Amino acid sequence: MMPPEPLTRSLHLKTGAVAFLVLLFLIVPTLSQGMGPGAPPRYVPSAGSGATATISLQVTDQLSFVPSSPSVSSRTVTFTVTDAGTASHTFTLSSLVNQTAPSGTSPGTAPGDWFTWPNLLADRSLNGSQTASFTVTFPNWGTYQFICRYHYPSMQGLVSVLPGTSANPSSPQLDGDTFAIIAVVAAVVVVVTALVLCLRAARRRGGTGPPRASEAAPRAAK
Repeated sequence: MMPPEPLTRSLHLKTGAVAFLVLLFLIVPTLSQGMGPGAPPRYVPSAGSGATATISLQVTDQLSFVPSSPSVSSRTVTFTVTDAGTASHTFTLSSLVNQTAPSGTSPGTAPGDWFTWPNLLADRSLNGSQTASFTVTFPNWGTYQFICRYHYPSMQGLVSVLPGTSANPSSPQLDGDTFAIIAVVAAVVVVVTALVLCLRAARRRGGTGPPRASEAAPRAAK
């Protein structure tokens, strides 16, 4: 025996309300962690983000790096540095992002703490026709200064490490705010869909259930 129509509709509405409260209970922690002043830091690509890039440089007796402003779209980079002349040089790469050493340093001297460990990613010496190959991982996206210790400030350059599309891009990842917004939208869609389905089911059951008293009386008279 089916319950009366009002009771059936009430049960479905209660079911929808319970589903809404359960989803709300799951969403609130997500929102509190993904948004607001207490939110964790936004996603920072891991050290190995993207395919390993390569940079080939030459150091010349004309006191220059060629090229002097290379650019890559990966934070893991393999450098190949070749001394194309006869003089001795160094390839000294700073780990300080978006910073350059103060001007005014005399040639032949290193600019103080800017190019000493632990503020370095690489410090290789090259003596006439030598080649050095090594891999470094930049701590963040940005620009990094490199110099020759023996000929600074005449010999210096900047490598730009900027996010972009690489040959083997890493899997996309979401920061906390974006994840929270997607979770809210998905939950709202689920709740609305559940309520609509409950209402439709209640109406269908109300139409196929026992006839109302007002409808049964005329039938009995016939």
